[in-house]
Amino acid sequence: MIPKLHYALDTLSVEETLDCLKAGVGETADIIEMGSSIILSEGNKVIKYVKTLFPDKEIVADIKMLMPTARGSVPPLMDAGADAIIAVSSIDLDMIAVAVDEIYHKRNKKMYMYIHIENGKMYTEEYMEKWRSAGIKNVIYHSINPGFAWDNNDTEIVKTLCKSGFDVSVTGKLKLESIRDFAGLPIYSFIVGTAIAKSENPLKHIQMFKKEIETVFG
Repeated sequence: MIPKLHYALDTLSVEETLDCLKAGVGETADIIEMGSSIILSEGNKVIKYVKTLFPDKEIVADIKMLMPTARGSVPPLMDAGADAIIAVSSIDLDMIAVAVDEIYHKRNKKMYMYIHIENGKMYTEEYMEKWRSAGIKNVIYHSINPGFAWDNNDTEIVKTLCKSGFDVSVTGKLKLESIRDFAGLPIYSFIVGTAIAKSENPLKHIQMFKKEIETVFG
């Protein structure tokens, strides 16, 4: 499986969001993510606009959702066109069950659980088993090293998550040369944002990421 390219936007207005997706950039991405800032400032209309423009793309709402709030926060986002929600990780099975029921069972949508690793220490197998038993499928691992520099410790953590059966997305100031560090692993997606949006030629840059992913995993 070739990993998907997940384009994460950190914008503050609808106009800025649409500008980041113009000239073929949005079409090139496999997944398009709306950040919490734009959703808070503009509401769910930005999701509706982007889904209308890119109906075949997976649209992700990164609201850093807390599991118990799913029943209140998820319906408006999904109704606007979001295909997936990013939630903060939890080890409380009851809280996870609320989110899984609302997103997976009632709406047949997706939830990415954002994993925070303290001081490079991995969650225990017991925690991961709880996530699996609760129905968690997709997780996001974010490098927390100084300057978000990826190292072997990050790679080992990602390997552990993959071996545990999760569909793993990786993020955190990823560079083109970072892609090869994950060769041979069943990565679900690479999440890239400012490296594309702030480049002189966003279309060329996102195409370079796509080509590198296809070269390494094809």
